[in-house]
Amino acid sequence: MGILNVGTNNDIQESHFYRHLIHKKIISRIFHRFSSKKIRTAIFNLLKKMGFNHEKSYKMIDISCGYDDLIIELAQKFRNSEITGNDLCDKQLLSIPRKAKINNITLTKRNILSNEFCETETYDLIICKNTLHHLPRSDQLYLLRKLIRTGKNVIIVEIENPLKSSLSAYVWNFYYRKFLGDDGSNFLSRFDFFNLISRSNNENPTTKIFLSDLKTIKGNYMFALVRNKIRIPNQPNLGEND
Repeated sequence: MGILNVGTNNDIQESHFYRHLIHKKIISRIFHRFSSKKIRTAIFNLLKKMGFNHEKSYKMIDISCGYDDLIIELAQKFRNSEITGNDLCDKQLLSIPRKAKINNITLTKRNILSNEFCETETYDLIICKNTLHHLPRSDQLYLLRKLIRTGKNVIIVEIENPLKSSLSAYVWNFYYRKFLGDDGSNFLSRFDFFNLISRSNNENPTTKIFLSDLKTIKGNYMFALVRNKIRIPNQPNLGEND
């Protein structure tokens, strides 16, 4: 899950590198269709409904990509686009074997809370997935405001508090914490998430916001789509079929 924040001990995370390798090669392949694949499908459905064209050139970034296959699929579908996968932790190196066959991906290790991050760049698409619960409440708002200023389209995906959701969500959270060393604990309720998205948009009221949910085996994922000065379609379908 997600990226490390400023206060996280990166050495602790790197000590779990081989556990993450086991997770990616075995556990993830068994269960991905029930969670990760559903989330990626939802994101690509949104991109389609937003009018993204595979033949055109875009600048896209996943600010906390980890080793998720999302950036690989983005690069494969948008061959003419510049895709950046950012993460402080070297777990993202697990994506390199597949990245080697694709020439439009750049991997970076920038701190998303630094003053320099997203201050001078602009992006056609910013993806912030499983990131917010790794940050203190004040930094969550700071980051979202920064992303909304920088991105023409921003997709935020965050799991609803798994400790108060379902038994399967609780079990998966226990697995991530104890086996993979995930340190994210600042989970948001559905109300808190939607309220945070609304507050992050106060500086730019001309943007349009779409909010939705997606049920998975790992819990309920909350989606927010923020589009700057562009009218968004009504209630885009987040399921696997259009």
